[in-house]
Amino acid sequence: MRGHCYIDLDGLVADFVTGLCDKLGIVNPYLYERNHGTYDMSNMVGKDWLTEVVPLMDGDFFYSLDLMPDAEFIMEFAERLSKRRTFLTVAPKARGAMDGKVAWVE
Repeated sequence: MRGHCYIDLDGLVADFVTGLCDKLGIVNPYLYERNHGTYDMSNMVGKDWLTEVVPLMDGDFFYSLDLMPDAEFIMEFAERLSKRRTFLTVAPKARGAMDGKVAWVE
């Protein structure tokens, strides 16, 4: 083993999109083929990101996210690659967002 393995948290290990769609009460836009390869969530959910979406992404939101279907495989693979693993993530400016992400990882 060597090096350091960096792992994206939201969307690779934590199911951010499903959690957000559930919170907004909308159908997951990725169920529609026309949205495959599109990453402009603000446009796909039809809401203003800063005023209508970010305030909903508090600590409880992130803490309650489900695992992505391949999360366990990805983590096991990363463990075989390196003993040094770091999640990459950014937290929105919502109350407790980073605390929720840290609690989710732990």
